[in-house]
Amino acid sequence: MAEPSFQDKRKLRRFQISLPVRVRGENSSGIQFEELSRSIDVNASGALFLVKQDLKRGTRLKVSLPLPRAMRKNAFFKPVYETEAVVVRVEASAGSEVRRIAVRFRSKPMKVLLRAS
Repeated sequence: MAEPSFQDKRKLRRFQISLPVRVRGENSSGIQFEELSRSIDVNASGALFLVKQDLKRGTRLKVSLPLPRAMRKNAFFKPVYETEAVVVRVEASAGSEVRRIAVRFRSKPMKVLLRAS
């Protein structure tokens, strides 16, 4: 089966990094949920991760993920980045309950928290 194609509109490079992600929100059935997942990739304005919940594009979520010490700009930033996010893409996996969810962060861009490479 062919991979779904989409136009990459990202302005910032994504980094393939697996970090634990806590996702909270309301699924498409109106049921509140909290799920632990892992990131597939992350950049300063969004992330891609897997969830079991049925979510629709435009769904608002609360997302938290740790910032490894090497990625934090200085010691004053919290070790966990917490933000609201909006679902911008949902990719269903054939024969699987898991979905790939791309989100855009809605609060302070992570780039102000990250060290420059």
